[in-house]
Amino acid sequence: MLGIFKPEMTDLFKIMLTEVWYDQTNHLQDDRRQLLLQIKEPEGKIYYIRDLLSSKQIDSADFREMKTEYSAKLEKLEAKLSAYNCNHVDIKDLLDQGISNLLKLDNLCETARQEKRNN
Repeated sequence: MLGIFKPEMTDLFKIMLTEVWYDQTNHLQDDRRQLLLQIKEPEGKIYYIRDLLSSKQIDSADFREMKTEYSAKLEKLEAKLSAYNCNHVDIKDLLDQGISNLLKLDNLCETARQEKRNN
């Protein structure tokens, strides 16, 4: 065994790499949270104008105009949010796979050495 990667260090590496990952991508999570808050505004306004329409405080033409405006804002924000969701990376699965591959390096190197000696 070459000792390239020791299995007992697995948990420590996962913790360190996870912390670095979140430090580097924390701003993306903050942006996503901001978008979620921004989405609540047009959603609330649409709910409010529906209430106004149902209580006959605005007419249907005004409702449609306002709903179109708020719906357009909502669609843009949801599209941005969708882009953040598409870029989401499951760091746990990546770490598990990466560390599994690192644990196999010793065997691969030893096999390569033996093959080289046999040739």
